[in-house]
Formats: sequence, structure tokens, C-alpha cells
Amino acid sequence: MIEYPLRHLSIRVPWHDAGWAGVVCNAPSLNGACVKLKRISEAKNEQEELPIAGKSLDEIPREQWPCCVEERATFMAPFEMELLKHHALAETSPRHYGHFKPTPLWYPAYSVGIVPFRWMMVENLEYFADELGLDIDASREPDLGYHTNWVHEVRNQSALLDSFAAHLRCEDSLSFFYAKHVPFVEATNRILIGVGRIKEIGTLTEYARGGEGMRGMIWERPVQHSIRSKGQDGFLMPYQEVLRLAEEDPSLDMELYTAYAPAEQWDEFSYASELVTHDGAISALLSMDDVLNRMEKDLGIATGWQRQWLHDELVRLWKVRGPFPGLGAVLRSFGLSRGLFIAHALQEHVGDNADPWPEVNAAFCDPSILPKELRLDLKELASTWAGLPEQRRSLLRLLSRFELRVEQAQYLYDEASRTKVGWGAKDHELLQNPYRIYEISRHDPEAVHLLTIDRGVFPEDTVRLLHPLESPSKLDSAVDIRRIRAFAIAALEEAADLGHTLHFAGGLARAIREIVVRPECPVTSDIISAGVREMSPEVVAVEMNGELAIQLGRYQEIGELIRKQVLGRVAGQRHVLKLDWAKMLDTKFGPAMDEKERLARNEKAKALAELAESRFSVLAGPAGTGKTSLLGILCEQKAIRDEGILLLAPTGKARVRMQELAGGAGTRAQTIAQFLNRNGRYNGYNGRYHLSDRPKETGYGTVIIDEASMLTEDMLGALLDALKGVKRLILVGDPAQLPPIGAGRPFVDIIAKLRPADCESRLPRVAPGYAELTIERRQIGADRPDLRLARWFGSNPPQPGDDDIFSAGDDEYSNIRFVCWKQPKDFQSKLLEVLAEELKLKDLDDQHGFNRALGATASGDYDYFNATRSGKKSAVKDVEAWQILSPLRGMPFGVGDINRQIHEHFRTGFMELASRYWNRPIPKPFGAERIVYGDKVINLNNHRRDGNKVYPQQGALGYLANGEIGVVVGQWKTKKMSASPKIVKVEFSSQPGYTYDFYSREFNDEGDAALELAYALTVHKAQGSQFGLVILVLPEGHPILSRELIYTALTRHQDRVVVMHQGPRSLLRDFSSPQHSEIAGRRTNLLSECRMLEFPQANGSVFLQEGLIHRTSNCLAVRSKSELLIAEALLSAGVDFEYEKALTLGGSIRYPDFTIEDEISGRTVYWEHLGMLDREDYRIRWEKKLAWYRANGVHPFNEAKSGAPILLTTTESAGIGLDMSYVRKLIAEVCGG
Repeated sequence: MIEYPLRHLSIRVPWHDAGWAGVVCNAPSLNGACVKLKRISEAKNEQEELPIAGKSLDEIPREQWPCCVEERATFMAPFEMELLKHHALAETSPRHYGHFKPTPLWYPAYSVGIVPFRWMMVENLEYFADELGLDIDASREPDLGYHTNWVHEVRNQSALLDSFAAHLRCEDSLSFFYAKHVPFVEATNRILIGVGRIKEIGTLTEYARGGEGMRGMIWERPVQHSIRSKGQDGFLMPYQEVLRLAEEDPSLDMELYTAYAPAEQWDEFSYASELVTHDGAISALLSMDDVLNRMEKDLGIATGWQRQWLHDELVRLWKVRGPFPGLGAVLRSFGLSRGLFIAHALQEHVGDNADPWPEVNAAFCDPSILPKELRLDLKELASTWAGLPEQRRSLLRLLSRFELRVEQAQYLYDEASRTKVGWGAKDHELLQNPYRIYEISRHDPEAVHLLTIDRGVFPEDTVRLLHPLESPSKLDSAVDIRRIRAFAIAALEEAADLGHTLHFAGGLARAIREIVVRPECPVTSDIISAGVREMSPEVVAVEMNGELAIQLGRYQEIGELIRKQVLGRVAGQRHVLKLDWAKMLDTKFGPAMDEKERLARNEKAKALAELAESRFSVLAGPAGTGKTSLLGILCEQKAIRDEGILLLAPTGKARVRMQELAGGAGTRAQTIAQFLNRNGRYNGYNGRYHLSDRPKETGYGTVIIDEASMLTEDMLGALLDALKGVKRLILVGDPAQLPPIGAGRPFVDIIAKLRPADCESRLPRVAPGYAELTIERRQIGADRPDLRLARWFGSNPPQPGDDDIFSAGDDEYSNIRFVCWKQPKDFQSKLLEVLAEELKLKDLDDQHGFNRALGATASGDYDYFNATRSGKKSAVKDVEAWQILSPLRGMPFGVGDINRQIHEHFRTGFMELASRYWNRPIPKPFGAERIVYGDKVINLNNHRRDGNKVYPQQGALGYLANGEIGVVVGQWKTKKMSASPKIVKVEFSSQPGYTYDFYSREFNDEGDAALELAYALTVHKAQGSQFGLVILVLPEGHPILSRELIYTALTRHQDRVVVMHQGPRSLLRDFSSPQHSEIAGRRTNLLSECRMLEFPQANGSVFLQEGLIHRTSNCLAVRSKSELLIAEALLSAGVDFEYEKALTLGGSIRYPDFTIEDEISGRTVYWEHLGMLDREDYRIRWEKKLAWYRANGVHPFNEAKSGAPILLTTTESAGIGLDMSYVRKLIAEVCGG
């Protein structure tokens, strides 16, 4: 019998708040992480779990056991258990499976059931038959009369399940427990829960049968592990201790104390139970060791014995792994169909940590040294092996040092395959620098990870010293420039994912040293500076302010392209269009009825002229200032239409808004991904935007890109690279919104470059290539307190009276409401109350009212969600009437739990319909979120969806963009349908009149689902969309919160926003400070040198980009240039001050710009700077605040009584800057300076 190579085991478990110890969760309603698993989401009943919360399973009847028991939530139970295993299809398909009876399966204490789902998929039968030589045959599978994904024939099942278990060895194989979702981090990586050793492996059990019928095996088998609550042979990560600390300090970043399964072995930690290679095990142990070390160092949690256990296991695993873990994959790539087993047999023959390559040569010369069943292909390939050039033989030997998948080995060994998949590189390049394997493949989903290469080049010393790499691949030092370059690329790629396009040399060195690897790469800034020239062209150096910055070569190339286009166009020849823009505005909107509207018309007219005449321009401004209306007028002009117009947007919803602009312009708005995919500069396979030498697109005189704040440098560079013959390029957006997901912030950088220096005192704010709309006219003449709140988080300073919003009553205004919550349980009940009140439901259980708030049409006892056809009321028209937003996905107040709560509370009627076994009128629930008819959903991926998947086909776009929101409008069973519906049909608000089909196979546990519930969305997902009502959830002090995130969230509504804030409202204002800017924290050098300014905080410092932030000489962030001048004047005069210190008078809070408290005289001075006092709305707001000051005993200094607080004001207006001589006079006369 063939012996399988030793492997380890990964086991997926749900999150459990009581340690998986055979008890019910302590707080079932707050554990939303577990229901991300489909089987739990289908069966979980919180109301039944609440009375038994915290109780041990051995104290309660089996029928009361929670459903998570079936998902391995009791692997730490200290008692034996017997579970009844029910065949998954016995009830739903009794014709084929009804004879299978519930069958008992016994589990010893501290054990878990393992189910290798990937191995049991029909689509993988051929693979396992070929790779493992199993006696399995697809032709044996029964004809069930329908398509199935799973293996059903008993011999096939047994062979697959037994071969899986045959890779495991008691005492030698480790068992890794991981969770896909936990309530304390946002990442979607696998979270390592614990590790132990396999102690006992159970046998397979066959289902009991009642009568004739096919046989079947229970796929699950018990495996006992070594982890014990008081033992020291394995352990659970001490997350519960960290969570207790996080309760005391909500700002604690749990990401830092979370161990993740290795990204390079993603598949080994998937599919519920899977085999783990030695490399995967080593990487997982190193991840846990790194986090345990940080827990002890930062938080004082003792982890000494756990780390010693890890170190002992690492030494053992390295020896077992040996120097050539990829030998089997390499022999397969050479052509040996039994290569994996040959490699194992030869390694077993030579022993642990020995070189099997001499035995490989011997086997080709004399196959009889191998068991008969492994001799296949050796004789036939012997001549090929004998004649193999030395370089090819050396390449095979090199590749065998890396734990490669067979597919990776095949790509790398065959030069033609390498070229076909876009990896390039010649054999000699890989031999001279093994790290090139990572570099050339890193953007491919099948990439070979950096750490996979590094473990092959630098295994543990017991392996490395005995089996050193041969020349020219050999590296003698951990700081060999080849290694440093690869690590630099990895660190720079990670930085790009976080938004940065460069690292300074010192920062890059730190980032490299923080990579969890053995041996460490002890690089310094000096080493990087000296070696950067040898890293070209992948990595390049940029000198800035006397400091060396390092960036990926592609960002230097993209930067040069963007700079040439932007700066060259702005300085280029201007277009001449003799058009009366003011008259057009009056014609469209009627006569201006007040001073504010006259100012708005004037800035729009000047902006239109600049957009039309400049070869490149930006149109900036917050929501409600009329950017869309302005562009509509521009696109209506015949001279512009005749030259061709291209309208682009990063999201599907923004694309629809742009399409409305097109009107009769004869063009179709597109998403950027659509346009660039057609032009060969977007790769949907890996989601990358890139430059190309493919032909450029012509025929567009004017190109307008909306929501430009969402553009990365890669996206903008690819766009500019794809276009030719453009006369007018316009970027439109709000620079105060969230920065893009990806590298850079080009829209903000372009604005910073083109914005005039005196912009704050200029009206209108128009300059070459630059137009900014500042006057919000969302409701002409109305005072919008919601906009006042948003202004605090925007890029322009708030008006002087805007701070009254922080003291306003919870329900004082019609378009904004505040709701305070304290704890997660408190939040859940308040959210339901808010929904009932805002959606005008009869009560908290009004499901019909909720359905109608979603757009349903009532007919008798049923609510129907109609598509846009047949003259019926369309459900999709109301899909954006209301929306819940949260910054988080996880946590009880994140979108996952909120969607689940709403679904379970308001959608039970349709859930019951969809779950019927018989006479089911709608499709079964789809995915872990159990999507059913009438649900509000969001599409998650950019992809084509045409042909039979869209109806009607004629006129359909046939493409869905990430972020498009819709309603499930079908199927509903009709008289013409003989079977129950199986297809979910969705109509998206961005494509009314067309429905797209989705199938259950698009919703599996391991891959991303095609759709998600969308009652609640993250703020990032909502960017580019508008809703009538927004319910905004803001947790207290979470690290993800930023100034831009809150601003984006507060500008998603059109009519009303409900702010559900945790803790006092004053905590919310703290995030309006410029030092909480995510945009300014990005390191880029697109249009100016990167100089990061330090802002000391209570815990460390933040560093923000000069030019995007105003910093005083004492490292204080202020909102405007004028405030900076005043602050510096005070500091020069030796006057101490506090900036925006809360002032409570008369029961309400205000925030003066500067508070000066003279300890000697005991007098207090409040200083307010008034930047736009010439505007009527601004003046009205100030007069209201001035009245508040006076009413509370604070008067202007020429009115103040002796000893009373004094109010100082300084002013500036359009065209008239701040009078600094007057500022210095006030400081000298009033402030004692």
C-alpha cells in the first residue's frame, strides 16, 4: 500500500464567547460572527438559546443543544458526546435518500469532527484519481436526475475520506483551529484560534439504512487533540483576555493581537477541514509566536510556555520538512504522474533532513528500487532525464526547495507556460535570483508567496547548513541584496494596499524587519540607501528634502504620466468658447431670488467657463453645491457634444448619475473598470489597473470622471494611458470624502497643486484648471443643521455658529436626529426602535410595513416586490429611500450583525416561505445570509453578466459593478412552472427595467458570495450613492474612524440623517480634528515632495502630509491658514492658548477657535476668526453665536466689564486677507503678549 506524506490538519470552528468548552454562548444575541457560517445561519434561534446561555451541554437535553455543535463549536468540551448524524438530503429528497436513518457518532472528550469538503466535490474526482492514484471513478456515481456537486457513491466516498485521513499521524500531525469570522477584527483572513497535536483518529462510520437504497458514509470522523485547559501540549490563543482589556480601552487595536493563518497557504485553511503542509504549519506557528510575543510585551499577558511549545515544534517541523519539500510537485511538472508518491518514498528511504536527489537519479536508472505501483513513467522518461541540460536540472533542483503546488511548479518549470501566464523571466534569471519567482508572479492569483521562497532559501539552520543552496542561487547573508529587494517589494506592495506610494528608507527598513520570518532580515536605512540602485527597475529611489524615499518603479512611471498630462494641459493652449454661462444658469434655474443664490450663480458661471476653456480641470465641492447640474449644462453645449463626450465613474451608481448627464449627447456612461477592461488596462482576473502598449481610445473631445476622490494612482494612470485626442479632461468630486481603496490620493494631490494660495479668502474659487463650488443649495433658503454637522469633518473650516449642533436637542431639527447608545445590547434594541419610528411602522413587529418601506406592493395577505414591467409599481424605485450605514463589518454594531438582526426580525414571513419543503413559491434562501425574495442586496464584484442571465437582453448593459444595489424581485412561482423556483432575480436601481439571474452555486462557504444583504452597508460601500434617509451608526473611538469616513457618511443622505452615536456627542467632534485625517496620512509624491509632519498624541504620534494640513510650530493641527497665522502670532508673543477647547455656558457647548487663560490676571479670552463674514448666511450664523456669547456674559473686548471674559474677533472676506498688524495689536493689548 502506498504511504502518504505526513500532513497536518486545519479545522474551521465558529467563534464562541465561552471558549468552545461544551457550553452555550454567554451572549448568543451578540455573537453574530458564528452565523457567517451557512449551517448556523440556517438553524440558529437566539430566543431558544437565551434561556440556556452559559449552561453546559451535559446539563441540558440534546434537543436544546445549539446548532453550532454541528459546526465544531465544542472541540474543547471536557466530556464525551454522542451526536446523531442526519443525512443532509434525507428529508428534502426522500426518493433517493429517505432510507438513510439518523446514525449515532461518538466523540471522546477534547475532540472535533473533521469533514474534508473539498475532497468530496465531484469536480475534484479526476484530480484526486490522478494525483493520489485512488480507486475512484465518476462513472460509479448514481444518476440522480439532477446536478449535484457532491460525491455520493459509497466506494468513492470511502476512498476519498480514508486517503485524506491517511496523511495524518497521531502525535506527529498538528491540529490548527481557525475561524473565518470573529467579532473583533474587520479582516477576512482566517484567524488562528489554537493549535495542538492529533492524539487519536476515529474510523469511518456508514449511515444506518432503513430498507433498500444506496449506501453512504458519514463524511465526518472524530479526531481527538491534545489541547487542555490546564495542559501544556497545545493551547488556545488568549483572545478573551485581550477582549477584556479592549472593553476598558475601546481604542485598543485588536488587529495587532490577532494571529492569522498564512495567506500563502489560503487553501490549506479552507473547506472546513483540510490538510496543511509543513510550510503552512511553520508559517502558522510563526504567526502565533509573533502575536503572543506582542501580547506579552504590550499588554502584560503571560505567554512564556506557549511560545516555548511553539519553538520546540518549529525545530521538529523543520527537520521533518527537510530541504526539498517541493520535490513531488517538481517531479509531477517533469511528467511523472506519481511524482508526489515517488518523492515521499525516496525521502522516507533517505530519512529526515536528507537529500533525496541522488535517489531520484538512481530511480530513473533503475525504477525497480521503487515499489511497483510507483514505477509508472520512469522508464519512458529516463532518456529525457539523462539528456536534460544541466541548467534545466539545476532549475528542477532549485524549485524543489520550495513548497509549491503542482500548478505553480508546472508554470515555473516550463518557460512557455511562464510566458503565457505573464510571469516572464528566463531560467537563468530564476537560478541567479530565486526571489524572482515571487517578483514575477506576485500579481497573479496563483502567485508564489515571498515567504514560500524565503523558507526555501533560508530554512532553519539544521537544514540550511547541511544542504546549502548551490551557486548561482546561493545566498550567504540574510541581507543579500536579492533578498532585500524582494522584501522591499513586498513591503511596498503592502504599503500600496494601505494607500501609500512610497516609503522613506528608514520606514521601509522598519517594515521589512516587521515581516514575520526566520531568519529576520535585519536591514537598515543605510543598507537600503546603498543598495537601491541594484533594485531597479522594480524599486527606485527618489530624493526629497534631503531624505531618500523608495517606491515601486510602476509608481514612478505612473507619476510621470499623470504629471505630464495634468501640468502640461493646465499650462497649455486654452479653448475659446464664447458662451454666456450666467444666462444659461438663469434660463435653467430662473432668476436668483436671494444674495446666497446670486453668489452661487456667479461661482457656477465662473466654474463653467474654466471647465470649458481649460484642457484639464477639477471641479470640487461638497454634496448639494450643484456639481451635477453644472456638468449637465456643460454637456448640453453643441460644440462640446459634437466633439464626443466620454462619461466615466468608479461605481455603478455614479455611472447612472453620469448617464443622466449624457441626455441627448449620444454617449453611454461607463464604469472605469468597464472602459479599461475593453482597452486592455484592467485585468478582471486579479483586479489590477495597469499601463499598456495596447492601442489608445480616440473619438472623445471631452472626458468627465465623476467621484474622482475614489481614483487610485493606478486607475488614473491607466485612464490617461488609454486615451488619445482628448481636448478637455475634467475630474469631479469632493476631496473631503474617503480616499480611494488602493494607492495614492491623486484627486486630492491635484487639487492641492492647482488650488490658489489665497483660496480661503477668494470667491469664487476659480483658477487655471481649478473650480470649487462652496455654496450648498440642497434646499434653497433652508438652514440645514445636517450640513452644519458635516462641515466640521470637511476640507473647509466650519462656520462660526456651526458648533451649536453639538448641543442641539436629539430631535430638535427635522433633518437630523441624534440617538445615544452605550452597550451593544442597548444598540440592538434602539436600532429596532429607530427603524420603526423612521419607517413609520405600526410597531416593532410590523413586517408588512417594513416590506412596503422596501418598495413592496400589497395584494391581499401578500407583499409583492415587482420588477419594472407591466405597469406595476416597481420595488426598485424605493431601494434607496433609506439606508443604514456603519463603518464596520464585524462587531454587534457592524453591517453583518445589523443585516442579520433586520433579516431575522422583519423578514421571517418570506424566510418561512422560502424554507418550505413542499409547495414553495419562491427560491430557497441563498448563502449564509439566507437571501430571499424581497431582500435588499448589493453586488460584490465587477463582472459581465449577459446572455440568459439578464432579461430583457435587448438594450441590457450586461455588466454589474461592485456596489450596485438592488431588490430580489423573483422568482415567484407561476402556474406555468412545474417545479419550485431555483433562480434569484435581482433588479438594480442603477439598471431599472432589467433583472439579473443568480444561482445557488454562486453562494458557497469558501468563496465570496455574489450578493450580500444591503439593509446596512459600510460607509466605504456607500460612497458614490445617495439615499433619502440615512441611519448612521458610529461606535466610540474605534481605530477605523477617521475625519473623512464620518464626513462621507454624513453626506450620503438627501433628506434626513439619524446619527446613532456611542457615548457623548462631544466624542464625535473629536474626530473632526485635522489630525484624524486618513487622506493626509498617506505618503505620496505625485505632484509635490512628500514631507510628513509629526503630531504628538497621547499614545505615540501621527504623521501627516505637509500641504494638506496646517501645523503650528508647537505641533498643533489647525483648520485654516488664517488660524495658523493667528496661532503663530500668539506663540511668538509668548501667549499660551488652547485650540477649540470646549466651552460650556448656559447648558450648551461651543468651541471657540482659541481660548487664552491668563493665570496672572485670571482673565479668559475667547478668540473667534471669521473668514467669510461678507456672505449673508455666514454672517447670520455668526450673529446667532455672538448673541449666545452675550447672553452668557461674554462680550467683545470693547464692551466687556472688568474681570469678565473677553471675546476677540478677526475677519477676512473675498479678496481681503487677514490683517496681521491688527492681530498683533490685539495680542499686545488684550492678551498680554
